[in-house]
Amino acid sequence: MASDPGRPNLAALNDDSQTLLSQTLTAAVKDPQMVTPEGKSVDVSIEGVSFRELPTHCDARGTLVEMFDPRWKWHPDPLVFVYSITLKPGYVKGWNLHKLHEDRYFLLQGEMELITL
Repeated sequence: MASDPGRPNLAALNDDSQTLLSQTLTAAVKDPQMVTPEGKSVDVSIEGVSFRELPTHCDARGTLVEMFDPRWKWHPDPLVFVYSITLKPGYVKGWNLHKLHEDRYFLLQGEMELITL
C-alpha cells in the first residue's frame, strides 16, 4: 500500500519522538530535594538567619498570629521597631544595608529574598 502524501508517516514520527524523548531524558538534570517527606525544608539558610514557625489561630471572628513574644527568647537583642509593609504586584522594595543593627522580618503573605554581602 502506497503512503498518502497528505498523511504523516507515523512510524517516522514515532522514531523521531523517541529520539527526542531519549535526548531530553539524557540531558535532564534532577532538581535538588527541597523538603523532606514530612514537609520540612532541607534548604541551607544564610548564616545567622533563624526562623520561628508561628501558628495562625482561627475562629468565627477571624485570625490571630502572634508576631513576637519576648518570652520566646528567639533573639538575644531587644525588639525595637516593628513595621508592616505592603507591596503592589510587580514592584520591588527594600535594598537596605545596616552596619549597626539587624532587621527581623515577618511575612504575612508572599515571598522574600535575602541577599548577603
